[in-house]
Amino acid sequence: MNTSYADTALFSIAEVNRLLNRSKKASEIYQELATRYPKDQEELHFQMASMQALFDKNLAIESFGKIVEAKGNRVTEASFNQMVLYFQLDQFQKVLDLETELISAISDEHKPLFHYMVGKSFFSLDQHQNAISHI
Repeated sequence: MNTSYADTALFSIAEVNRLLNRSKKASEIYQELATRYPKDQEELHFQMASMQALFDKNLAIESFGKIVEAKGNRVTEASFNQMVLYFQLDQFQKVLDLETELISAISDEHKPLFHYMVGKSFFSLDQHQNAISHI
């Protein structure tokens, strides 16, 4: 598409693909938009990673990691999403590796889930004494 409405249409197409559960296609479009709109890159990469989490958790972890490395406004959210994905993949040590980084930054809304994941990770790694304070 090379019209004056091409980029506007791409945003809409990405959203339609997201709504239709075409996560892979939506993530590809968000990635393309991120190259076209550098000032919105963090938000577009966040959307891309969120879509990737639905079809390739490891790819999403990598994408959220790039957001964390960039140290923008969504660092905490991206780190928390990485933690959730590690937990879903039973990579419990990696969940615990993020604990210290997130414990003071996590929103009150996410604290119950955070403590559950940390506690369950300690438990799964046979560190039962450490699990008690989180569960």
